[in-house]
Amino acid sequence: MERRSFIGVLLTIGFVLSCSGQNVFLAGYFQTQHPLVTTFWAFLLSALIFPASLGTGLPQTVNRVTRSGRWFVVLGLVTAVNWVSFLLALRWVEPLIVGAMAFSLIPAMTVFLERWISP
Repeated sequence: MERRSFIGVLLTIGFVLSCSGQNVFLAGYFQTQHPLVTTFWAFLLSALIFPASLGTGLPQTVNRVTRSGRWFVVLGLVTAVNWVSFLLALRWVEPLIVGAMAFSLIPAMTVFLERWISP
């Protein structure tokens, strides 16, 4: 196996392990906390941190967003629905099942929806 391929396999294994650990942690967390409150704070922090991290590139980013604002609104809404659904699923379903469904269905649904949703 080529060195780059081997590194890619190791990084993929690391990604899967970290996602699995995250799912287990979040499932335990959401047994005591409500997912919508957590989602609100996560989106608020993201809205504050990401523009600040752009620094001098902020005016260019704002210009791009205003030119294609409709797509950014749609993307934001879809992302919010995505995360709220995922976090609520972790509250009521075993993390292993949520992870298995997400990782197995997302690629298939992406291929299926691509012909209708491509910008």
